[in-house]
Amino acid sequence: MSKSFFIIEKKHIKLDINAIYPFHLYVYNPNTKQSLMFLEANKPLASEKHQFLLEILLKGGKISISQSQKKTFLQDQGQKEEEIPGLNTQTSHPLHDKVFENLKRKKQSLNSKKSVSDLILTQDNAPNAMGFISKAREEIMCLPFTVSHTVSLANYLAENLMDHDSFVNQVVALSYFITKSMGIDEHQALGEIVCAAFFCHLGHTQIDTNISRLPESDFTITQKGELKKHPGLTQHLLRKSEVLISERCNKIMYQHHERYDGNGFPEYKKATFIDPLALALSASTHILEYGHGLIHKGPMPLGKVINAIKNKESLPGLIIDFGPALTDAISFMMKPKVVEKEQAV
Repeated sequence: MSKSFFIIEKKHIKLDINAIYPFHLYVYNPNTKQSLMFLEANKPLASEKHQFLLEILLKGGKISISQSQKKTFLQDQGQKEEEIPGLNTQTSHPLHDKVFENLKRKKQSLNSKKSVSDLILTQDNAPNAMGFISKAREEIMCLPFTVSHTVSLANYLAENLMDHDSFVNQVVALSYFITKSMGIDEHQALGEIVCAAFFCHLGHTQIDTNISRLPESDFTITQKGELKKHPGLTQHLLRKSEVLISERCNKIMYQHHERYDGNGFPEYKKATFIDPLALALSASTHILEYGHGLIHKGPMPLGKVINAIKNKESLPGLIIDFGPALTDAISFMMKPKVVEKEQAV
């Protein structure tokens, strides 16, 4: 088939009678290996044409779309490029094949997976967060390798590091799910929040070890001052290592201790002056630090900490205001999964 076109399956397009598409429809003949114009853009798929197209498909013909109208097709039909075999077959690189296999595996296991809410709430009695981390890892490994260095790195880090329970992996998983609950699902943004969550505490390696182990309620004034240095130290280490990440990813890490009310650090920004993804990481790190007993003495299950923020409970050292967008996102994330009942045969 000509590289000017790509084939789609019947399931990838809404073939309704009188449907109007902002792109041309072509029919691909597997015998001649040619694509011929079938329906011009912005003209209705009349009943006769609709029936004729179905007959062509039954006889082995295929629908094809011009590469020049790929974005228009994907946006209009609500499809993702990596889920269209006709687009994925243009490359045989093993990394692309791996992502495609991960997408298929994710789709096959979707119905059997517990919801994020289920996985968080079960931690009231089971402190091991591996199920929660694994769910995030499965999704992050579906990010493509063709968007940017940051997105590719996010996929790589998830595959190679998110295979065990750790504080860092919990931060990555929670940041990822809060970001998605905010309605942010672009590959670039997801890659940026994942990388920022992995790297944001690198600066802790350059300050007194006790600072990362003590609850903040026990900090001296000097220790509080030392803690405030770690966002800048993180950026310094990343620049030295020459890791290729986006400027926004750097910004998210630098701002992850800023607070919506302006009482954070290092620049005491507030509200809309803070990147939304930085607020997502800010909420995630605070929730987990509180749960691990790093804010106030004594650990608390993750589900209880999140519900305390959701319900605006006043607990010592707990921040409950991360802005309306974050509050709504956390509430949405904690909604139980709706399971459809099987119909009787």
